[in-house]
Amino acid sequence: MSVCLAASLALQGGALVYAGPGGAAWRVDADSIRAVGELTTAGCGEDHLLAFVLDAGGGWFQASRGALGADEALAALGLRLGGAIVPGLDAAVTGASRVLWPPGLAGTRLFEFGTGRPWLCAQLLEQLATGIGAPPPREGQH
Repeated sequence: MSVCLAASLALQGGALVYAGPGGAAWRVDADSIRAVGELTTAGCGEDHLLAFVLDAGGGWFQASRGALGADEALAALGLRLGGAIVPGLDAAVTGASRVLWPPGLAGTRLFEFGTGRPWLCAQLLEQLATGIGAPPPREGQH
């Protein structure tokens, strides 16, 4: 996998922080992440992305899979969330996607593809809304 030096991803003080090309940037509380996945697209130059789903309403953030520090950030996030987060679509065809975490949903389809930006799979959103496949509560949460 090649590294994109124009982008970075890190887990800093309990927040997942991304900085990308053209001033793209976001910061989310790691404990607010409901699912992590990956997708491949036919975008300009960047075709392998990571997705961080925040709610059952379809809110999500994306980061380049090749971002500097991505492997380390995913390993640290997996430790924090209680399950390994291991991407594997590097050689996949355009339009592939899958959930990487939580373990109960790992391997299921993450996105639907059409024209424009991909959207989260309705079945995944339903499962997130009902708690199916969710990991057990993390320490200190109820």
